[in-house]
Amino acid sequence: MAEITFSGLASGLPADLVDKLVAIQKQPLNALAGRKVEVQTRLAAVQDLNAKLLSMKSAMEGLDAAADYQPRSATSSNTTFATVTASSNASAGSYSLSNIVLADNNQLRLTTGVVSKTDPLASGTFAFTYAGGTEKQVVISGGESMVDLAEDINALGTGVAATIINDGSRDHLVLTGADTGAAKTIAVTVNTTLTGFESADFTTVSTAANASFTLDGMPVSGLSNTFTTAIEGVTINLVKATAGETVALSVQADTSAVKTKIKSFVDAYNTVASLLHAHSQYDKDTGRHTVLFADSAVRGIESQMRRIITTPVSGLTGTYTTLAELGITTSTADGTLSINDSKLSTALSSDFNGVGKLFYAATATQGYAKQFVDYLGSVTSTADGVMNGKEVSINKRIDALDRQIERTQQRLSITEARIRAQYASLETLISNMNSSTSGALQSLQNLVNA
Repeated sequence: MAEITFSGLASGLPADLVDKLVAIQKQPLNALAGRKVEVQTRLAAVQDLNAKLLSMKSAMEGLDAAADYQPRSATSSNTTFATVTASSNASAGSYSLSNIVLADNNQLRLTTGVVSKTDPLASGTFAFTYAGGTEKQVVISGGESMVDLAEDINALGTGVAATIINDGSRDHLVLTGADTGAAKTIAVTVNTTLTGFESADFTTVSTAANASFTLDGMPVSGLSNTFTTAIEGVTINLVKATAGETVALSVQADTSAVKTKIKSFVDAYNTVASLLHAHSQYDKDTGRHTVLFADSAVRGIESQMRRIITTPVSGLTGTYTTLAELGITTSTADGTLSINDSKLSTALSSDFNGVGKLFYAATATQGYAKQFVDYLGSVTSTADGVMNGKEVSINKRIDALDRQIERTQQRLSITEARIRAQYASLETLISNMNSSTSGALQSLQNLVNA
């Protein structure tokens, strides 16, 4: 239906009267739209809080295991000869490393070589073994080149790589074992009948050998240059053979790494604590507050977090049972945590393992990080968590408002059309009446003038 407009009523009423009447009818619709904005703002606040709770849970999950608080740092006095790393189960200690001999792989080179690697070879068999395994053979029927021989050896997949190098005038076949260790030898066997490629035709470039060294006076050997069992929890990587040099290795508790983890714990807690504190504020002078002010679920989360952080961890065998003993205290102003670095350093020096247990221990009362992982998991659960429940409830309210807005809009459209039609009729009626009156007056005037 085409919209009815008025340039000015014949009755003399304002031209915008109809628009003003329609605007009055729209007030309930505007109120609903305003309520929807409020509810959407509340939903955004709930989603923001839930996201921060999930981030806190994720951070705590990286801080709730024993390995997270038992890092070890390992150093070598001379990394030219050996490097060292340590896992969390390594014991602190100092060690002396000497008489380093590197492991090597076996490499053979064809001594004389051939004029060109693409020249055809005579017929024959090339036979070899690797690491004492089953003999492998490559049969040359005649016409194949050294390139073909190398490709056929590689295709066998024995762990021996065949390559070709050129010394400037001749090409040489090179056989290299994939593994280090004295047993990983390459042997060209007596079954080789390929002329120029028999055992005597090869030169040993490097001999397969085990790695070895002396650790605090005890000889240690292995197949490779990496040793993972010589010292429990410690990996030693040999880099260069020594010639009388001694390398000092040191393994110690990594207090710096633990400090970093504890700071991550505090930062994760403070992010949520600050947000919860903001939602608890009310300005009595202006009446302003956040959309989650006085929300029972929000107050409950804030209360439970403070309860967890201030309750001692019972059942521990270490020195510490509270965060305050480590120098981590709670602000009375906003509930956030702060760290006294000096006091924390002293605690780590005094009882390194005891500090970690305060966060990860699975005793009668679990460590702080573990408690938060469990609690936040329940709060943010998509199955029955309170935050998900709030989000579902708010979304249902938004859906209800959308339906109410749609119904109100439909009624308003009908009402607006009715008002405009009524005033159109009124305009026509008054206009006709004015015309009739004007005609009667003109007739009377004519009689007077006659």
